[in-house]
Amino acid sequence: MLSERNFTEVCEGFLRGTGRGIEYAVCLFPNDIDIESERFEGVEFSLHSGEEVIVDYAVFCHYLGLVCNRYILSNGDSRGTVALLLDKIRQKYNC
Repeated sequence: MLSERNFTEVCEGFLRGTGRGIEYAVCLFPNDIDIESERFEGVEFSLHSGEEVIVDYAVFCHYLGLVCNRYILSNGDSRGTVALLLDKIRQKYNC
């Protein structure tokens, strides 16, 4: 659903601990939530329908790895950039 530029920008945001929303879904990190909201540990995924789930960083990294691998299959020229970002994200979140 994302162009190459947007995909790497989303991954760069994840590295900074910043989530992103696209069309019908949102991914949030604790830093994305304002002070008055309930804090959480991990990464929250929510649909515009109101469904939400919070996963720990290991689960987040697992699925991000799957998405990155699928993205690389379609965009092989981005392999190095995406692999580097994924590695940095895994290091940051110890997963």
